[in-house]
Order: sequence, then C-alpha cells, then structure tokens
Amino acid sequence: MLILGTLQISVSCPVSPSTVEIVDGCPDSAEKWREAAKRKNCASYANQCDEPDRFVYHCVINEYANKTLEVCAYRKIIVLGHCTEYNLDVNRIQQNFRTNCSNFRQNPCPNWYHSQEAYKYEGCYELTKQMKKELTTDHAQVTLSNSGSVSTYSTN
Repeated sequence: MLILGTLQISVSCPVSPSTVEIVDGCPDSAEKWREAAKRKNCASYANQCDEPDRFVYHCVINEYANKTLEVCAYRKIIVLGHCTEYNLDVNRIQQNFRTNCSNFRQNPCPNWYHSQEAYKYEGCYELTKQMKKELTTDHAQVTLSNSGSVSTYSTN
C-alpha cells in the first residue's frame, strides 16, 4: 500500500501582527528571554495558528534595523550569518540581509542558528541604537510641496 501525502509548512501565523510591540531593548540572556516570553504569553494566541508548537516569543530587529520588536511568531532557522528580523510586510521571522552578524567582534553569529536564540547576538540589537543615533544626528530635512515635488536640504 502506497500512501502519498503532502507536507504543508506554514511560514506565518495570521495573529502575529497583532502581537508586535516596539520595545527599547531585548533580553540579553536565556533567563531574561524566558521571563519576557512568559510575560508575552504567546501560548495564549497559538491556537489561532496552523502550527501552534512553532509559535513562540521573539525579540528581534525590524526589517530596517532601526527598532527592536517583541512578537509572537513561528520560529525559524536563520542562515548565512545574518541577524534575525520580523518583517511585518510579509508577516514572518527571517534573516535580515542588510546585516552580517558573523563579522561581529563579540559574539558573532554562526552560519545558522534558531530564531528564538537571537538574544545570543546582542550586536544585532546594537545596530538599532546606531541607526537611531545616525538618524538623530542627520540634519537633512525633506519637504513635500503642494505640487508633489520633493526638496531636500541640509540644516547644518
């Protein structure tokens, strides 16, 4: 007897976007990660997902590497030495191709790791602080006119 079936793996859970919260920082140890996960209580949303066992707490950068987010989402293996991001547009945890955490001096990330272990690579969170600093020290101002044209000028 031959049984053929299809294996369907979901890449996201529809409830994830409603769990996103911008935070000032992320846990930097397994213990703090567990405490934050308990507080976020992703298990209370998991029954709304196709694969509730994969629906876990994350604290990661956003796709622009300028914010840290807490979110309940499907865990994923992150590859090629990139930071973990949650991308709201595609509603999933994934590698951030704008980053390369394998080059970090302290705690470089390996070629692959589990997304729920992002706390091990604090340098990814530090990138958000650098981006915020660059944005606040950049004195360029953009003006949109009534005609729709854009003008950029420096206030230095």
